[in-house]
Amino acid sequence: MQQVTQLESFTPVKKKKVSSFEEPSAEEISAVRTQSYVCWLILLPFGGFLILLMMLKGYRIKNIREARAQFKKIIAEKGDKPLLLCSNHLTFIDSALIIWGLASNFWFLRNYKVFPWNLPAGDFFKKKLKYHVTLYLTKCIFIHRDGTSEHKSAILGLCRFLLKRGHTVLVFPEGQRSRKGFFDAEKVTLGAGRLVASMEGAQVLCLHLRSPKQKTFSNYPPTGSDFTLSMKLIEPRSDKRGKEGYIDISKQIAGTIAQMEADFFTANGIKPRG
Repeated sequence: MQQVTQLESFTPVKKKKVSSFEEPSAEEISAVRTQSYVCWLILLPFGGFLILLMMLKGYRIKNIREARAQFKKIIAEKGDKPLLLCSNHLTFIDSALIIWGLASNFWFLRNYKVFPWNLPAGDFFKKKLKYHVTLYLTKCIFIHRDGTSEHKSAILGLCRFLLKRGHTVLVFPEGQRSRKGFFDAEKVTLGAGRLVASMEGAQVLCLHLRSPKQKTFSNYPPTGSDFTLSMKLIEPRSDKRGKEGYIDISKQIAGTIAQMEADFFTANGIKPRG
C-alpha cells in the first residue's frame, strides 16, 4: 500500500526561507501528516457517503470515464514534477465534484498522495462545525481570506512543501466563487503564480467543471446537474522576476481555464453573460 511510505516521507525541519516562502515548522508538518493518515483511514466509508449524497441530488459527470483515464495518464507520466491543480469555481462543492471526476475512491486509496489537498475559506467554513469536520476529513487546509499576508504566505509555503514531495493541491485562482457566473480572469489572485514560480519544472493541471444548468454562482449546483470535467496540462514559465513573474504565470493559467470555459459554452450552445 502506497499510503504508509508516503506518510513517512514527511520529515520535520527547522523553519527556513525558501524562495518567497518559509518552510513549514515541525508542528505544521506533523499536523498535516496526522490529518492525511486519518483521512486515508476513512476514505472509503466517508468518501463513499459523500458521493452517495451527490448522486441522490442527481449529480452526474457525463465524461467521467474519459476524465479519469486522462488524469491517470497524467499522473503516470508526470514523474517527479510538482503538479498543481487549478479550476474555475462556482459552488461550495466544486472540489468534491472534481475529485469524484478524477478517480474512484478505491484508486485514491492506493494512490492517496495524489488525492488533492484543498484550501477552503477558513473565515467561513471553519466557523461552522459540520463544515469544519467534513473538510478536515477530506484533506483540506483552511486559508483565511481576511488573514494577514504572513498567514497566506505560510499556507502557500505548506502547499509548496507538499507539492515538492509529490502531493497534489487544488486551488481556485479566482480566490472565491465567481460573482459573474463565469470564470473571471480579471479577478485571478497571484497565489498559483507564486507557487509555480517557486518550483523548478512545476506543472499545472487546468480544470474546468460546469453543468449547463449552472447560470451563476450558488451554494450548491442545481438538482439533476450533468457536469462536464475537462482538463489541460500546461507548464507555465516566465522570464520575468518577482511580482511581474507571478502575474505572467497567473495570466497563463487564467487564459487556459478561460478558453476551456469558452469551449464548454460553444459545445453546449450557451451564450455567456457579460
